[in-house]
Amino acid sequence: MKLTYKERLQKDYLLLQKQLLWLDLAYKDVKKIKLQDKYEVEDYIIFETLATRYIKSIEFLLEDSFIAIDNYEFKRQYSQMTLIKHAQNRKIITNIDDFRDLYDLRIKLLDEYSIDKLSNHFEELYFSTKLLITTINKTLDYINKIIR
Repeated sequence: MKLTYKERLQKDYLLLQKQLLWLDLAYKDVKKIKLQDKYEVEDYIIFETLATRYIKSIEFLLEDSFIAIDNYEFKRQYSQMTLIKHAQNRKIITNIDDFRDLYDLRIKLLDEYSIDKLSNHFEELYFSTKLLITTINKTLDYINKIIR
């Protein structure tokens, strides 16, 4: 059975809430670690978990939530740039460059997924995750507003 655009958006809303839950849990674990020059093995595991959640959350926003919102609002252009511009117009993101920075970090994390290289991005990941959490919350607020 094919879902209506509203049903799809409602489903994505629930899935995005789950993404946020897991991202937030990983972020809270990382907040307990002080940024430093050398980390313990347990710290690497915690940062790796956050990196994985970060990557999945960015992908979900672009490939699911932003597309579901566009479909619901009858805008069917799926280039990344168009999706990001629509998110900016909806005030989900403040500006395109900030979101592109979040996305660029996702690419770096995927490209350098060995633990030695991943550690080069711990500080950026730490601070970017907070902006990503804010973006997800704004997306959830926007979806909630349009489907109610």
